[in-house]
Amino acid sequence: MKTPQIIILLASIHLLLFIACSKDNKTENSGPGNYLDTLKVPHEMKGYELYSWQEGNDWYFSILAGTDRIKTYAEVISNNPSAIHLITVTGINSLKLVLAKFPEDEYITWIGEGWLQRCWGSNYGNLRLPPQNYIDEITQFCTQKKLNLQVTD
Repeated sequence: MKTPQIIILLASIHLLLFIACSKDNKTENSGPGNYLDTLKVPHEMKGYELYSWQEGNDWYFSILAGTDRIKTYAEVISNNPSAIHLITVTGINSLKLVLAKFPEDEYITWIGEGWLQRCWGSNYGNLRLPPQNYIDEITQFCTQKKLNLQVTD
């Protein structure tokens, strides 16, 4: 190979590696690919909590393990999975992909504004339930998957 061709080839490889390493596969923004494909959802003794909020035209959904303590706003909107934070996804279709991985008979509590006001006062940012048609669609999906969804307000 000639020297200019080698330089172009090496530059292309570096660019492809940079792009591949900089992608975040945890939300629908980058496609439901790798992270959702390998996500394992274990049974939780206290079930799971589902939070939702809108930014622009997009709805975000965050799922955390149920615990005896009230979560913080930062924990809820985090994009990083942790011991209690399972995942945050964008869009109702990505939420369904995650819910499809839950074991049957799992309990999920979808946290609404009334609950947030009682627990956090007025410091719950833009967290809220989506429009009723989203709630109905997810409720029906959970029923089909034999998941116990409770929507709070």
